[in-house]
Amino acid sequence: MSKNRGFAAGLAGALEIDPPAPEPQQSRLGIGVLAGRSNRLAELASGAVVARPVELVDPARCRIWAEHNRDYDRLDEARCSDLIESLKAQGRQEIPAIVRRVKDDPAVDFEVICGARRHWTVSWLRAHNYPDFRFLVEVREMTDEEAFRVSDLENRTRDDLSDIERARDYLRALDRHYQGRQKTMAQRLNVSEAWLSRYLDLARLPADLVAAFPDPPCAQDQAHHTPQAAS
Repeated sequence: MSKNRGFAAGLAGALEIDPPAPEPQQSRLGIGVLAGRSNRLAELASGAVVARPVELVDPARCRIWAEHNRDYDRLDEARCSDLIESLKAQGRQEIPAIVRRVKDDPAVDFEVICGARRHWTVSWLRAHNYPDFRFLVEVREMTDEEAFRVSDLENRTRDDLSDIERARDYLRALDRHYQGRQKTMAQRLNVSEAWLSRYLDLARLPADLVAAFPDPPCAQDQAHHTPQAAS
């Protein structure tokens, strides 16, 4: 068992978990409202900014995507307390969730790809003396594979997902979206094959070995490195 523990610790410790640093936003020059509007139109025309529809909707008309790795049933007032207080202070939801339209269920209009915690919080506020709160969403057209990649980018910045949970998501996606082709998956995620391989190896560890740890290794407890982008 000590040998297995050492192997698992070495594997987890080798994970490179941080996302690439975001590219700096373009500076916007201009004086006054007309200049700012002119710059915005120029950015849209050049393709530097993509305009996507944003809507305020009833959270009851939304469902959580089946592949969303947030355990929605475990969300409660304590786990969402920071977001509850933030939305109360702002009087609204500032950052939209990412959704896509639903066509196969008359009971809902949207499927939440990213933003389950925001969805839970708005729903909770509406049921606890804030009935006017609406769920802010950005509507996108996405395939399941595109939805996975969008969700993955958001998840890389989250500290409340353990590496083993993230690894299992990658392993499921490998067959579901990439027909078992690891190189293709690494290219689509813009990471190196070695980086992805470490996660897949972690996901394949025997369940009894993982159970030997009192808590799964968390991203915030690891050494932070930037995943090497695929060339």
